Amino acid sequence: MFEESIYSINNSFYDSFCTHDGLILRYGFWPRRDAFKTGVMVLLGGRSEYTEKYFETIDDLCSRGYDVFSFDWRGQGLSSRIIPDSTKGHVQTFEHYIRDLDDFLKAVVYPHSDSRVYILAHSMGGHITLRFLENYSHQVKKAVLLAPMINISTFPLPQIAIYNFSKNMVRLGHAHRIVIGSGIDTSILHDFSRNRLTSDMKRYKRNLQYVKYDQRLLIKGVTFGWFKAAFDSISLMEQKDFGRHIRIPVLICQAGQDRVVCNKSLNRFVRKLPNHVLVTIKEAKHEILQERDNLRNRFWCEFDNFMDEKINS
Repeated sequence: MFEESIYSINNSFYDSFCTHDGLILRYGFWPRRDAFKTGVMVLLGGRSEYTEKYFETIDDLCSRGYDVFSFDWRGQGLSSRIIPDSTKGHVQTFEHYIRDLDDFLKAVVYPHSDSRVYILAHSMGGHITLRFLENYSHQVKKAVLLAPMINISTFPLPQIAIYNFSKNMVRLGHAHRIVIGSGIDTSILHDFSRNRLTSDMKRYKRNLQYVKYDQRLLIKGVTFGWFKAAFDSISLMEQKDFGRHIRIPVLICQAGQDRVVCNKSLNRFVRKLPNHVLVTIKEAKHEILQERDNLRNRFWCEFDNFMDEKINS
């Protein structure tokens, strides 16, 4: 029997909300630890992730005085799946993710918040946050993005080839077919030395346990439809003027050893943001919040400094 992680949190509250197109998405709420309230933090995970993976981070935020809200993206976690095979990560367009975030804030977060609202987002969650902030940044005071998916690392294959192939597969009616190599290779699932996500074995094995305990959390890979949607959204973000309207302060933490997202694209992109701080944690792999203690502590130091600064007017 799987024993609950030491990072699971008491006084949590789970519920669901309905999206604009009728899907049911799971969300959670975790209250701050003490009477002093720093604000409300909306925590957004990445592709294939789920709320349980962030219990430790939620605990870190609650101890800093934040009330925390988080939800599972459509097609993953314990939210509604979009296609019959629930092990495939799929979305028709990233516009649906952006609309889901807007629905979540309006239906769940804002009605229960009487203070500043901030966003902490990882990878795909960071991408969606930037897309959202381009049009709705006045609703959020600050954003912290970890290894945001500005672009996907497709090495050794050229990205344009994968993009065009994905578009052709969708056009030919294969949008729901899984992209080989896009997700979990069961032969290396328990081989820590070959993972691209973290250098911390304890946290890596802990996250495997969550999926082992509840197979509904498993996403084996993404579809050609998801890849096309992702590259469509990436192309939009590459436009010259994208990002210039995001006026709120944004802290971006880059993982120096990232092999999942493209750091070169990130470095080019941040130059367009009017009010940003870019920090590189050189030894970290893609999942900074799942990294070794010394690397996580480095992030939290940057986080605390950034959040303590007065908001630029």
